[in-house]
This record gives sequence, structure tokens and C-alpha cells, in this order.
Amino acid sequence: LSGNISPASQTSDPITTAVRETIIQPQKDNLIEQILKDLAALTDRDLAEQKRKEIEEEKDKTFSTFFGNPANREFIDKALENPELKQKLESIEIAGYKNVHNTFSAASGYPGGFKPVQWENQVSASDLRATVVKNDAGDELCTLNETTVKTKPFTLAKQDGTQVQISSYREIDFPIKLDKADGSMHL
Repeated sequence: LSGNISPASQTSDPITTAVRETIIQPQKDNLIEQILKDLAALTDRDLAEQKRKEIEEEKDKTFSTFFGNPANREFIDKALENPELKQKLESIEIAGYKNVHNTFSAASGYPGGFKPVQWENQVSASDLRATVVKNDAGDELCTLNETTVKTKPFTLAKQDGTQVQISSYREIDFPIKLDKADGSMHL
């Protein structure tokens, strides 16, 4: 996979390109669409028009200036609170990764593509950890239980062409629902 990356020309490998095109860009487009809807309902018309122009100026770009501006955080957060948008973003992500994994799988004939990894569970008490996750107000949202699983060593090629030997991985028990579903934890 790393053989397809050319740092001099700033081109990405086909998998990164597919993730950008099938997941990231459609999610950005839907987020911007929701922000524009929210701006249309804003009572401060001058501010709404200013933000609309900022978005319009970046229309054919990555929106990195708009998304990177801390002053726009409130508009982004408000849009992300919309349940319909949340569902759209999740659907795009699920379908996009399914497509990427199917397209670039070893089973589909893609050289060096995705393939199942056979793990062997050998857990000891010293490999268990718990992390309490709190929101900005300090309220406990959940406890993430993490297990380090040791496996037979195998070699993995990284994007830069180097290889690394893997002898363990982590399993994290993420909650399905949060009692205090507020804050910046995205599930």
C-alpha cells in the first residue's frame, strides 16, 4: 500500500483517497448543509450572512479554514446536535468503510489489502485497565474497560514503508448508550 504514496506530489494512496471521497467529503457536505440551514434561522442576520459568505468562499475547498476557526465551533456543534444529521453522518461512515474494506480487500484481489486477522486471547489480570471518561463539567460519562491481548507476533507494513512487529492489541469495551449524553464524546 505504501508504494502508492508520493510525498513529493502530495498524492494519497488509493485507500486514503477512497476514505476522503466516500466518507469525509460527503460528511463535510452534509454538515455544511445543516450549518447553512441553521444560519437561515439565525436572528442575527449580519452574522448569518457573514458565516454564509465564509462557507461560500470555501465551497470548492476542504472547509479547513471554516472548521478550524474556533469562532465557528458553536455553529458546528449546533449542527451536530441535529438527530437527522447524526444519522446521515453515521450512515455515510458505515457505508463508506464497508465499501472501502470490500474494494481494497485481499479477497477482492487488491495487493496487500485488508484481510481478517486471527487473534489468540491470552488475558491476564495485569492486562486489564479501566478509564473513567468525564465531560467538560467533570461529570462521569462512562468507564471504558480496556484489555491488552497478547498474540503470536506478526509483521505489519506501515504507510511509510517501514515494518513493525505486533505482539499485542487492545480491546476496548465502548458503551452503547450514555446516561448523560452530552459533551464531545462521539460514539
